Amino acid sequence: MQDHPVLPAPPPDDAAPLPEAAPLPEDAPLPEEAPLPDHTPPPPDNLVVVGGPAPGGMPPRRGRSRWWLWLAAAVSSGALIALLGYLAVGLAGTRSDVNTLREDVAALQDDVTAAAGRVGDLDTRMADLDVWLTAVLGSSPSEAIPANGDLPPFEQTANDLAVLAGMTLPTIDGTEYYSDTTVTYHPDDGTARVWLIWAHWCPHCQAELPELSTWYAANADRFPTLELVTVTTAIDESRGNPLVSYLDESVFPFPVIVDTDGTQAAHFGATVFPFWVITDPQGTVLARIGGELDIAQVEEIFSQLTDLAAGA
Repeated sequence: MQDHPVLPAPPPDDAAPLPEAAPLPEDAPLPEEAPLPDHTPPPPDNLVVVGGPAPGGMPPRRGRSRWWLWLAAAVSSGALIALLGYLAVGLAGTRSDVNTLREDVAALQDDVTAAAGRVGDLDTRMADLDVWLTAVLGSSPSEAIPANGDLPPFEQTANDLAVLAGMTLPTIDGTEYYSDTTVTYHPDDGTARVWLIWAHWCPHCQAELPELSTWYAANADRFPTLELVTVTTAIDESRGNPLVSYLDESVFPFPVIVDTDGTQAAHFGATVFPFWVITDPQGTVLARIGGELDIAQVEEIFSQLTDLAAGA
């Protein structure tokens, strides 16, 4: 059986009352309260407190706030550095992509240029094919060759349609000025010819004809199998250098056919003055040349045409 503590007995009813405390004088000083004893144990000698409370007091609030600010700043700085690194890497990649794109565009431009060149070559071949079909079949899908037998209008010496197609000059006729007679030339009569179409008001013609006249008068005998025939056309007295007086003063040593209505010039396809046309003994057009020629060029043409006629 467990023992229980014995409580003290209550005081008897007749116990003597406690004496009342004597009142303090009104001017008596109050007794000072005794300080409570400090029961905080001392910290160990090897304990280092960082940001914690100072011994015997509350922790300094300002020091703890500063520690969190430094931590937040460090985290923010790290994030910013990481973001800048990401942006730098992305920018470098973007520049690389732009350079690659520029190279691709340059390569595409080269391809387009090469394709354009191939298209140009194809157009040239198609034009040549059209020309040869015209020569072989006597007809063409192109309307460049006049239906009346005239040579097509002259554009340029290179790739001249009349030459490529091996076209034949139609018959040329008209009044020869100095003999005042009607003459007819059949280009396929076995004689190779050099033709010059000119206008009396053309300054290039006026510069070329006197030199040609002098050269031909001195050298015609060297080329007995060839003929030089000229046609004056586009007559317009209002443009100066009247034709009749010019012919009378010049007295050219070669025939001059007067083309009053431009019909003969159309046979040659003349579009410029002076205009040279060279035909072989069969009347086939060998060349058409627009513009003034110097005497050396004229003599070379006569020499080559003579060799060609000799071999025909």
